[in-house]
Amino acid sequence: MSPMAEAILTSLVGGILSSIVASAMFMYFLFRLKPNLEISPYIAVQKTDNENSKYVFKIINRTRREVINVRIQLVLTTYRNVPDGKIAKNTDIPLTKSDVFRIAPFNKNDKNADYAYRISCTQDLNTLWNEDGEGYLRLRIIATDSLTNFSKVFIKEFYEKRITLKNGSHKFGNSLDVL
Repeated sequence: MSPMAEAILTSLVGGILSSIVASAMFMYFLFRLKPNLEISPYIAVQKTDNENSKYVFKIINRTRREVINVRIQLVLTTYRNVPDGKIAKNTDIPLTKSDVFRIAPFNKNDKNADYAYRISCTQDLNTLWNEDGEGYLRLRIIATDSLTNFSKVFIKEFYEKRITLKNGSHKFGNSLDVL
């Protein structure tokens, strides 16, 4: 092989390898930039004007970027005995708003705490959700990072009604507790 062909081949192979390494590093950093949401382990039970209850879930965006295209679903899973075992029955519970356009980025200096979002349902969870240990609530959220456009699914399962349901309101801002 002539020295000219060898130089061309070396630069071609070197260029291809360096572009593969650069692309891999770029994708690695992009994949690390996914949404990071935190869901409160408590459901706040609030009385409404007509003495009914409203059940409120709190979500905090922990990323430094806004999350967009947030979709939220609440499902009650119960079990039914059948011959040779049990089968699960999933019941969708409607939320007051299940599609959220955006949640602001986390900023502990944000006086309005726009990074925290509350979603509620007005169906009586206390009646729907039996305390017999045979069912649970599942809050499922899918959110997209506004920079990378990567999505992530977050799931929070609530198994014990007596621990999960708390009378009051979630604390303002960066806390997931109920007062």
